[in-house]
Amino acid sequence: MEYKTPKDYRKALGFTNQVILKKYFKATDIVCINWDLIEKENARLIDMFSKINKTMHPNLKLTDEEFNDFKTQATEAYNTLKGFQIIEKLFNNNGRAREAVYYNWMRGYMVALYFHKTISLVFGVNDDELEQLGEDNLQKVISDGNIDSFKREAIADLQIVKKNIHIEIQAGFTGQNDIKRSKATDAKVRANHNWKTYVLHFDLFNGKLAVINITNLASLPNDKWTANAKFEDVETVAIADNLFKYSFGDTIPDLDSLAVTVEKSDE
Repeated sequence: MEYKTPKDYRKALGFTNQVILKKYFKATDIVCINWDLIEKENARLIDMFSKINKTMHPNLKLTDEEFNDFKTQATEAYNTLKGFQIIEKLFNNNGRAREAVYYNWMRGYMVALYFHKTISLVFGVNDDELEQLGEDNLQKVISDGNIDSFKREAIADLQIVKKNIHIEIQAGFTGQNDIKRSKATDAKVRANHNWKTYVLHFDLFNGKLAVINITNLASLPNDKWTANAKFEDVETVAIADNLFKYSFGDTIPDLDSLAVTVEKSDE
C-alpha cells in the first residue's frame, strides 16, 4: 500500500496523534507504579511526623488521639489518590519518577495537616476559623468522581475571613528556604482588596518557623529575585535565617512578635 504522506502512514499504524505515537515507540506510555516503594514512603512520613511531634512544645504537640486522627486523614488521602488512579495519571513531572512526585505531594499535604493547631495559635483563632481557600481538592475528587478537579499542589492556602488574612503554607526539608515571586504577585492582588498575606514557612530541617508578611513583597527590587534551579528557574527570594523567629520547642508568641518582612531583613 502506498502512503501519500507520513500522516497516512501513521494513521495506518492506528495513530492520529504524533505525541501519542512518540510515547508508544519509546514505551513511555507504560506506567508501572512501585506500590511497595510508596507504602515504604507512607511509613517514612508517619515516622517522620511522629519524630517531629516529640520535639514540639506541649501546647502544640498532638495527643495520641489527635495523632491517630492525623494518620487516619493521611491514609484516607492516599486511598483517594490510589482509588482514582491519580498517581498514575497526574503525578508525572518532567521525567521524575511518579513515586517521588507522590512523596513530595503527600509530605506537603501532611505538613499543612499536622501544623493546623500551630497555625491557629499563631493567629489567635479557633481551628474552625482557619478556612481552606477554595474547595478541598481531594474532597472535590470524591464528590465529583472527576480527577480533573485535582491539583498537584499540596501545600494549603488558608484564610481567616474575619481578619482579612490570607495564609500560604510552605515547608523546607534541606535548610534552604525560598519564596516564589508568584506568591508576591498574588499577595499584591489581594492587597488591592484590603487583604494581608502571610507565608508560614516550616523549616523541618532546623525545627524552625518563619512568619513573613508578604503583602508588599512584590515591591522588592528586581535584583533581589533570582532564578532558582530547584523550581525550574522560577524566580525566588531566599528566606534569611534571621527571619525564623520561632523554634518548635518554644511557646508560640503572638503574631506581632513573629511576623517579619523580607525587606526588613535586608536593612
